[in-house]
Amino acid sequence: MRAAVLCLATLALAPALQACPSCPYETQCSGDVLMFCTLGVDQLVGSPERGERTCEAPNPSCVTVDDRTALCATSPDRTCTVGIAPRCDGQVLVTCEAGFEVAKDCAADGNVCGELDGAGRCYADPLTACESDDTPTCEGDVLIRCEGGYLTREDCGLRSGNPTCQTVDEPDRKYAYCG
Repeated sequence: MRAAVLCLATLALAPALQACPSCPYETQCSGDVLMFCTLGVDQLVGSPERGERTCEAPNPSCVTVDDRTALCATSPDRTCTVGIAPRCDGQVLVTCEAGFEVAKDCAADGNVCGELDGAGRCYADPLTACESDDTPTCEGDVLIRCEGGYLTREDCGLRSGNPTCQTVDEPDRKYAYCG
């Protein structure tokens, strides 16, 4: 329904568009390529940069979760229990997403992998203490925020859909996020 409303609204605003594509999936695999379908204007006008990204190390395998969802993971054979605590494997953070192991190379973002209270996290290197109410910020496309009492850095572009680091700077609230 949301896609149809967005399509109609876009057509009303841009008569040059003849039709809106429909997507029966959010993400899906084509070999080891993760294809994604969003409900944004990029889908409606056919932006050449939307739609897919090749699964690369440390998550070189595209795995199908269900008929609407897929993700890049370490291997289709490396399954896990959803909700299990993230762990460090050297400088690689291993998490469980939708029943598959997903790895994040902490060092790629200039971080170190460390465990606190039984859960692994990527922390800024050198380890820098912070307050949980510190406002997240962007440094290019890297989101910097406080997690578990220490600064973390995350390259937003490594997430599905290739989001960028976004900053919200309103009078009553300021924050940053990957979106």
